[in-house]
Amino acid sequence: MLDGFGFFFDESDLSATDKEVIKTISTFSASVDDVDVYLEEFNQTLYNAGLGEVLDEANRQPEAHNEENS
Repeated sequence: MLDGFGFFFDESDLSATDKEVIKTISTFSASVDDVDVYLEEFNQTLYNAGLGEVLDEANRQPEAHNEENS
């Protein structure tokens, strides 16, 4: 992913986790009866699939990039 500062997210260390998170996203339906229950379950399932790890890395890399290029 490219942001406005020329940074590319390197997902090579997360490829299996990325795939699991994407697979999890594709299993959920847009048709729900209770949105609050749906979102709670959806978020928990994403975190169980490794979303926290992906977010940590997505935050770490730009910080490292900025430190190296400041």
